[in-house]
Amino acid sequence: MHFAKRGGNRNRERSEPMALLLVIDEDIDYCSLLKRWLTRQGHDVMTSTREKDALAWLENHNPDFVIVSAGKHGERAERMVSTLHRVGIKGEKILLRAGETSLETVKKAFAGSVRGILPAGPEFGFLESLVGSGEPKERENPDEKRA
Repeated sequence: MHFAKRGGNRNRERSEPMALLLVIDEDIDYCSLLKRWLTRQGHDVMTSTREKDALAWLENHNPDFVIVSAGKHGERAERMVSTLHRVGIKGEKILLRAGETSLETVKKAFAGSVRGILPAGPEFGFLESLVGSGEPKERENPDEKRA
């Protein structure tokens, strides 16, 4: 797991990052690329290639958004959304990343129940429109109910 502190030229004058994000994806290269890009946008980013590590991190942190790989055929999406709900992360904080083979399946299954569904790939404009509109939450007490 990797954690990036505040970054990005755009927000040097900000004392707080734009948002705290957790990325759960088995593709370490994608995690690194996404972390680098989001950090430059002014977000704090935690990445994990293992679900159990991400869940352990969630015990002490309350992210504004969680970006999750849906899996090659969408098989991880249902399990991860259910697990995130169980630990208090609601659908409006969840973004699913789906590849070409699973994009339509994931869209049909999760339309309206998560904040957004991201097509796999390096185009981050859509992602920024989803997380850039969110304001950072109070993160002092991770035991508070997650909204």
